Amino acid sequence: GSVNLKGLSSTERALSIIELAHPNFRQQLRVDAKKMHLI
Repeated sequence: GSVNLKGLSSTERALSIIELAHPNFRQQLRVDAKKMHLI
């Protein structure tokens, strides 16, 4: 898949990229993004 990141905030970008990931990895990606204060 693909996503247009232009004009999105850092949080919106992180969430959009996470949604592109395989469902098996999304939860851990969200946890890691929270640790990095992206979401």
